Amino acid sequence: SIPSCSDIVHSNLRERFNTHREKILESMNTFIDITNSAHKLLNSFDDGGDSDDGNNNNNNNEDLVGFSNKNQDIVSQLAILMDQNFQHRIKLLGKSVVGKYNIHLSNILSKFNFGNKFSGSGGCFVALPKTQAALSDDN
Repeated sequence: SIPSCSDIVHSNLRERFNTHREKILESMNTFIDITNSAHKLLNSFDDGGDSDDGNNNNNNNEDLVGFSNKNQDIVSQLAILMDQNFQHRIKLLGKSVVGKYNIHLSNILSKFNFGNKFSGSGGCFVALPKTQAALSDDN
């Protein structure tokens, strides 16, 4: 089933919190850790210097969409965190709540080496390549 809105997806979280408080708190701490790690990575992203034009002028060793090697590593790490977020969501809410079509879409993206997660609860995903090879024409 495809959840139609956040209310359906999150409807029994309060009940489960009251029943399994420790497990839910532990789970929320995992989401906090993933978020903090992503925030740290985003803050370490190299924009190419102090250029006023906002363009990335760092053309050394660029492959992944014009990113420097450092930024490619950051994108790869963010992709892994996105996968962890989605897998943890499944663990917390259950496969039936997340929905078989959403899980199928995530599996397709993973097959092509893209980290992915919901951008919300409506079945829309955000994906980042884990490697340069994920962006190749052969993929």
